[in-house]
Amino acid sequence: MTAKEKNHGISPSGIPWKLEPPTDEDLALVANIREYLSKVPDSELSAEWARRAARKPGAGRQKVLRPCPKCGHSFAARELRAHVPTCGRTSEARREGL
Repeated sequence: MTAKEKNHGISPSGIPWKLEPPTDEDLALVANIREYLSKVPDSELSAEWARRAARKPGAGRQKVLRPCPKCGHSFAARELRAHVPTCGRTSEARREGL
């Protein structure tokens, strides 16, 4: 079995071709795209990556939960600031377990 027969239908990267091996024209096009992308500044690529990553569901920092000093329930920073003035329990009641 020759190397050509052995690799028929599989790209150099190991991914199977869907129809037939790419032509020399296709390979030249890929080389041109790689050359173009190598000229794009890293800062632009990083900014684009960050912009797309931020769109994903659940993106961003995880919320850090802290307990309310009065009632002990866990809240994120903004929710805790909004909750503390309206919290009806006192810190003494929390210590006593009420």
